[in-house]
Amino acid sequence: MRLTLEEQEIICRAFRDIYGEQAHLWLFGSRVDDTRRGGDIDLYIETPEADVSTVVRLKSKFLDALEDELGERRIDVVVNYGNKKGDGTELLIHRIARKTGIQMV
Repeated sequence: MRLTLEEQEIICRAFRDIYGEQAHLWLFGSRVDDTRRGGDIDLYIETPEADVSTVVRLKSKFLDALEDELGERRIDVVVNYGNKKGDGTELLIHRIARKTGIQMV
C-alpha cells in the first residue's frame, strides 16, 4: 500500500467520523501496488445509507475533510450505497474495488 501510516490514519479517522461504524472503506487502484509510482488515491465505500442526497452530502464532507488534512490531492471516491452488494444492481467498479483493493475500515 503506497500510503504513509499517517495518511492511512487520517483517511480512516475522517471516514469513521463521517460514515460511522456501519460503512466500510477500501483503497484500490494504483496505490495498492507497491511497485508503481504516483497516481491518485482511489477509495471505495460501502454504506447502508440509501438516500441519494445524504450519500452525496457525506461524500462531499469526506472529501472536504481529506483535503483539510492531506492538502490538495487527487482523490477519487466511489460509493456503493444502500447495501446493494450481490443483488445485481452493483456496478463492475464496485466488484473490482472490493476484489483488488485493500480494506482499510
